[in-house]
Amino acid sequence: MATGREKLLYKKIVVLSVILPVIGFFVLDLGLPYQRWMSIPVHAILETIGLTVGLIAALFLLSTNPGKQEIRSIFDWIAAALIAMAVLDGFHAAVLPGNTAVWLHSMAALTGGALFTSIWWGRHLGKKTPGYYIAGAVALFAIVLGTASVAFPGIVPFITVNTTFTLIANGINATGGTLFVIAAAGFYFLSMKTEAREFLLFSVFCILNGLAGLFYPFTSSWTPAWWFWHIVRAAAYLLLLIVIYTIFIVPSRRGRTIFGNGDEETQG
Repeated sequence: MATGREKLLYKKIVVLSVILPVIGFFVLDLGLPYQRWMSIPVHAILETIGLTVGLIAALFLLSTNPGKQEIRSIFDWIAAALIAMAVLDGFHAAVLPGNTAVWLHSMAALTGGALFTSIWWGRHLGKKTPGYYIAGAVALFAIVLGTASVAFPGIVPFITVNTTFTLIANGINATGGTLFVIAAAGFYFLSMKTEAREFLLFSVFCILNGLAGLFYPFTSSWTPAWWFWHIVRAAAYLLLLIVIYTIFIVPSRRGRTIFGNGDEETQG
């Protein structure tokens, strides 16, 4: 059971995950508002980090299916969210900068935010549906959307003008960011209830992605502030490696996950 000191540490981590990125953004946005550095390869690397780590985390969640029976379906939806974001961000990284690239990134943020809110409703929806079915359906949706957007750019809404973003782009990203913040609150409350720090890490992951979406309307392409949020999102994905390690690698020596022994739950 977590002590009062540990719970206080959890709260400090969440607060810092909000304050530090916001401070970093304002320092860069106010200090270097007109500097631009365009590097398609570096941008592709940052997006590929999310693609790779997201898929790895999703496969671990689907194959191991951690958690007690009542929360297991949540992890199916989380895996689906990571897959959708990975696929759409993969398309985003593969196309040249422009309207289609911004659209794909925006849809990745919106889809991921919507699916991560499953922390609130996931345990009640899809209990009888295998996780692979959910993930497969979401992956198919992301692949179709990405392929159609690249193959038929004329159907993509007009969401960027030169290096600035239109109201549609800002609205999609702000909505996605808001959904991530809602999801972050759910993971935080669950971490306090279950005293599992892994839920807290998911909360921080959602906070970082949420802030990136909410501050998207205040950036323009290739500026330091724009790069900053890409780095923040990459750091959020690297945080998932810690989640994988603490959920699967460390407890594997004991033949169980930190959320409980799946076999025992099934047999009980």
